[in-house]
Amino acid sequence: RRMRTTSAAATRLRPDTFYHGTSIEAALAIQDHGFDMALSGSNAGALLGPGVYCTTTLKKAMHYVEGKEAGGIIFELRADLGRCKTLTSGDPMMKTWQQHGFDS
Repeated sequence: RRMRTTSAAATRLRPDTFYHGTSIEAALAIQDHGFDMALSGSNAGALLGPGVYCTTTLKKAMHYVEGKEAGGIIFELRADLGRCKTLTSGDPMMKTWQQHGFDS
């Protein structure tokens, strides 16, 4: 049996804590039913295609709840990013990266 190991340095380079800011109404729906990919981008756009948009910084998540009733809700999430693709401005895979086997 082979065991996969990850160095401490590699683990630190890959975040696993993320934040998702949303309205109270959307937060209740997420709590009841989970994230709905059909609604992806319905609030703040979908620059990189369908998905759950999160950030590693609480401050950026707070931007997405500004102006929301009662300040909105910020979820703190733990996630395994899976196979990652780094995109740059104008990358031809900007909206198709998921079709090429990438998870995030």
